[in-house]
Amino acid sequence: MPLMRAWAGQLEAQEFMDAVNGMELLKEWLPVIEPFKSRIPKLRSTKETADLALEIYRALKDKSAPPPPPPSEDGEGDEEVVNDHNPLVEKLELARLRRSISCGGVMK
Repeated sequence: MPLMRAWAGQLEAQEFMDAVNGMELLKEWLPVIEPFKSRIPKLRSTKETADLALEIYRALKDKSAPPPPPPSEDGEGDEEVVNDHNPLVEKLELARLRRSISCGGVMK
């Protein structure tokens, strides 16, 4: 969260990121989240913030997912890939993010 606040222009967050060498700590994840950087200062509502947070969460989640297993050479045992997209889970994640943002951004 300090990175997002720093990108939003909060001086304290920028100083914190500098003090803990935050960019170095997050270097593995920066390629995933940097495409969102330009949108952060433009956020004007809790809904916009929660929607962007959910997009970033999904991008990070996709990045951390293990690669699919390679197909077997004989073709046996290959199963159809099932889309694990669950609208209910998405709604719960979005609600949790919105609640967190409205409560000062502390997520548990």
